[in-house]
Amino acid sequence: MVATQTTTPKKTAAPKKTTAKRTSKPRAKTVKKVDDAAYVEQTLEGLRKVMLASLGAYGEAVDDLKARLETTKKDSSTRYKKLVVRGEKIQKEAKGKISDFEMPKPDVKENLDKMREGINDLLDTLFAKEEKKKPARKKAA
Repeated sequence: MVATQTTTPKKTAAPKKTTAKRTSKPRAKTVKKVDDAAYVEQTLEGLRKVMLASLGAYGEAVDDLKARLETTKKDSSTRYKKLVVRGEKIQKEAKGKISDFEMPKPDVKENLDKMREGINDLLDTLFAKEEKKKPARKKAA
C-alpha cells in the first residue's frame, strides 16, 4: 500500500511593492538659532506693548464715561428745570379749576331731622302693632 500524502498549497506572500528610492537627501530643517537673551527681550517688549494697549483702552473708556456723565448731568439739570416749570403751570391750572368746584357740604341738622322722622315712624308702626295684639277693654256703662 502506498500512502498518499496530501499537501496543502503554501501561501505565498503578496509581492512587495517597490518604491522608488530617494535620490536626494531629505531636507534638513533650518532652524534659526536665536540668542536666548534677545528672545527674552523681544517677548518682554511684546508683553509690555500688550499691557500698554490694555491700559490705553481702559483710559479711553474712563474718558468716555466721564464725558457721558457730564453730558447726563447737564441734560438732567435742564430737564429737571423744565419739569419744575411744567409742574408750576399745571398747579396754577389746577388751582383755578379747584376753586371753581365746590364740594357739597352736608347739612347735619337736616340729616338729623330726617333720621328723627324715620325713627318716630318706626316707633309708631311698632306701637300700632302692639295695640292690635292687646285685647279690647269693655267700657262700663
